[in-house]
Amino acid sequence: MLATLATFLLILAGVAAGVWLLRHRTTGPSRLPRDSVAHSLGLFVLAVVGLMAWQQAANPAVAPELAAISPSLLRNRLAGAIAVGLFIAAVLLAGFVFPRWPKRRALFLAERRALRRLPIVAALAIAVVGGTLALSLVLSQFGVAGDHQLVATLRRSGTPSLWLLVIVSAGIVAPLQEEAMFRVVLQGYLRRFVSPTAAIAGQAALFAAVHEVAVMLTVLPLAVAAGWLYDRTGSYALAVALHAAFNLSMLSVLALQVLSAAHA
Repeated sequence: MLATLATFLLILAGVAAGVWLLRHRTTGPSRLPRDSVAHSLGLFVLAVVGLMAWQQAANPAVAPELAAISPSLLRNRLAGAIAVGLFIAAVLLAGFVFPRWPKRRALFLAERRALRRLPIVAALAIAVVGGTLALSLVLSQFGVAGDHQLVATLRRSGTPSLWLLVIVSAGIVAPLQEEAMFRVVLQGYLRRFVSPTAAIAGQAALFAAVHEVAVMLTVLPLAVAAGWLYDRTGSYALAVALHAAFNLSMLSVLALQVLSAAHA
């Protein structure tokens, strides 16, 4: 009951936040710089993402069922994924900042100024969470949407240590890695050749394509919103904040659902 009420309230809040956002406009640069380092970085990420999407389409069941993995092995895999994610984010950001190093002070000051727009990020996060929950409810009626394997595992047998690793992974590492890969590099690279709308749509489609089939459609609102935010502000920090707020909010809803089921 509590989880259902929270879901309903988040959907209503998402509608209200969406209406508020329509009245606010921001602008900012979002293209990768035109130099050989940035060009190579963009091509590399495009190739890697394309390969990931192809593998997902060719064999969506490539990962073993998490239910068949022991808790200790699952924790080790998550810890490894966290380390790899942080490394990838660091490499991508280094490649992004290196061509702009002579203007690093202006770059960092621009990110600090962008933090004044956190109320817009909060409203956008509420809108995306509400929209995603509504979309999930609609798609579930047609048997289209489902749980990510890790979410399904948390529903069945989530231990405190597993929950902690998932919170760190989804709330910190995934936003750092995926925003650097999809918004800063990939969208910034596409933005050099196509319109902002086409760049946002392209990175959003690829973002969905590298996810499990069960959640491909439900991650699209986040991808589009993060792309829109980055295009309008040019801020990596704001895109990370939006992504982290979304993931942690969805984990909070999941935790309420698990608690409600446990006390039913």
